[in-house]
Amino acid sequence: MSRGNRRVMLCAGAALAVAALPAALLACGPFFPNQLLVMGDRALLTAPAACFQDEMRRMKLPAAARFKAVVPEKANPWRQTIEADLAELGRALTSSKVAEKRRAQILAGYRTLAEALRYEARQSETPWDQQPPERPDFKVLEVPAGLPGEFEDYIRGALLWRQGGRGAEPRATWEKLLARPAGEQRNRSVWAAFMIGRSLLDEEGAGWEKAIPWFEKTRALAAEGFADSLGLAAASWGWQARAELHRKRHGEAIRLYLEQLAAGDGTAVQSLQTAAGSVLDSGPEALKAAAADSAARAVVTAYLVSRGGPFHRVDEKQARAWLAAVEGAGKEAFTGADRLAAAAYQLGDMDGAGRWLERAPDDSPSANWLRAKLLMRAGKLDAAAGLLARASRGFPQDERWEDRLGGLTAGEEPSGCFSARELVRGELGVLQLARRHYSEALDCLARGGYSLDAGYVAERVLTLDELTGYVDANWPEPRQQAALPERCEFRHGGGGGLWLRWLLARRLVRAGRFDAARPYLPAELRPRLDELSGALGEGRDPKKPQAARAEALWRAARIMRRHGLDLLGTECEPDWAWAGGSYELEPATRLRAGQDGRWQRLREEMAAARINVGSRDELARLALNKVAPEERYHYRYRAANLAWEAAGMMPDDSDATARVLCEAGGWLQNRDPQAADRFYKALVRRCGRTELGREADRLRWFPKVLEPK
Repeated sequence: MSRGNRRVMLCAGAALAVAALPAALLACGPFFPNQLLVMGDRALLTAPAACFQDEMRRMKLPAAARFKAVVPEKANPWRQTIEADLAELGRALTSSKVAEKRRAQILAGYRTLAEALRYEARQSETPWDQQPPERPDFKVLEVPAGLPGEFEDYIRGALLWRQGGRGAEPRATWEKLLARPAGEQRNRSVWAAFMIGRSLLDEEGAGWEKAIPWFEKTRALAAEGFADSLGLAAASWGWQARAELHRKRHGEAIRLYLEQLAAGDGTAVQSLQTAAGSVLDSGPEALKAAAADSAARAVVTAYLVSRGGPFHRVDEKQARAWLAAVEGAGKEAFTGADRLAAAAYQLGDMDGAGRWLERAPDDSPSANWLRAKLLMRAGKLDAAAGLLARASRGFPQDERWEDRLGGLTAGEEPSGCFSARELVRGELGVLQLARRHYSEALDCLARGGYSLDAGYVAERVLTLDELTGYVDANWPEPRQQAALPERCEFRHGGGGGLWLRWLLARRLVRAGRFDAARPYLPAELRPRLDELSGALGEGRDPKKPQAARAEALWRAARIMRRHGLDLLGTECEPDWAWAGGSYELEPATRLRAGQDGRWQRLREEMAAARINVGSRDELARLALNKVAPEERYHYRYRAANLAWEAAGMMPDDSDATARVLCEAGGWLQNRDPQAADRFYKALVRRCGRTELGREADRLRWFPKVLEPK
């Protein structure tokens, strides 16, 4: 809906139905990261889709809009109108030298009427848990006495509108205002002309054509210097465009909407989508005319290549008809050949996509993206990789395209607009993995924001030395240590390369290389690593007394249990440190090895994949880089093993021994009772005379113990 659509409620307070837009549904959990490595060849070959609003932003809009849109603060156009109305009335009364007491009385009465006419302002400001005010009875409202003539004429027309008067009645009042001498209509002539045009739009047929001169007059009055505090001149472009759209004058409507957009009114984007959809719905002659009009052609093509945007849809028949119309418009219509190639690719018309790509510039990033996809379909992976790399460098940083993969559930709905450079880098990362260029694959996936895919390559494909070399070469330690990144910063992995350094540190800790891990660990976690390293060193020192060693190992076990996710947890399976261990996704290790997974569609796609599937060399690396044990929250098992080692050095029937066995068994009892069973049996067998041992024997399982904070 254009901002012009809302101005009716601003200026006249008219009771109009506002089109309901589909609302975005907000989930209660985290926003799960996109993964390419579990999507099969769809991750590489899916047709890209542009973001319509970005396509409009990149269009050559009118160089300098004559008028600027006035965007309502806090998205409340009714309140914006009320305050502008009162402010201008106050200035008019002051300049007329109305006495202060009388001025206050007039303003108070006017505010009461203005608030009633735009009661939607108070409704929108009402907290969700309170009852909003009801629609007032407009028939009992009266215009206060003492108003300057132009304000009285305008508000009286607005009241007639709200009272359900025919369009002719309020228009006559507004025309009376416009008949006043120029000095007596400085504040409300723009408003009046705008509302006359708006009222005529309600009269279908001839009213649409009659409305157009009034919107033109709105802009003419604003250009002459008459007050336009609401930006109605800019909004009038949108309403005039609507009139032209009703008359099926698509080219003129699109030109006007582009003027509105250039004025800074972002709501024109949705209006342009509606206009483009109307072109596609209007038959061969409309298609031919739009294809011959440079502005209309660009907008309709953008609509097509964005698949209508989030709230519209384009069917295949419409898309094919449009491509044929543009092709029939002659060579001058081939300016957007890269976008037309994308539209053909979306249709599955690979020959057509190829023909359009022949007309596209060699340096077009989007064209090279598509050329790479066609090469991948032909099995020419090396050539495709070169073009993807070229495309990723060519896309501007701010250009966005839709991610059409739909996330882990493999749905068809778009999951949003993302940097085109990042999307292409992600695909290049997948292709580099297929070509067994592992460090290059990690770099592309990490810089493309595919942190889980990058985590898979970093943890399970690269050797530890390869990963260390890659991180040292690409992500050196920052001069100023950043704060510990949030866990679920999915697309960018928690601030540059810090998350990759942290991942490397945890992998080094799992390998027992504590000193090597320390510089890669976030600074605030290093003291914990030092505590763990020191405790393990003391516990494994044969020169130390056995009791001291047991106490040190137990201390190490507790550190590992409480801080294991941060110190040695895996980014992906089995620990899923990416989300603090709270969620788990489909393991890439299983799907890429051809094993069963939980999502049927992903299993089927990976089984059918020919490019994005684990190579023999990749699978051999997975076997070498296993996590031990390969169990969810694997660090808990490692902590429990340390506790078992400590208990082995402690005496039987000791409260301390019983405490170690009971607490450590509790770490495993809920998820893996079988693994916890040895602790329970040892607790009963070795410490049966202790209070915990007797209670365990009575319960036939672990008693509850409070772990120290």
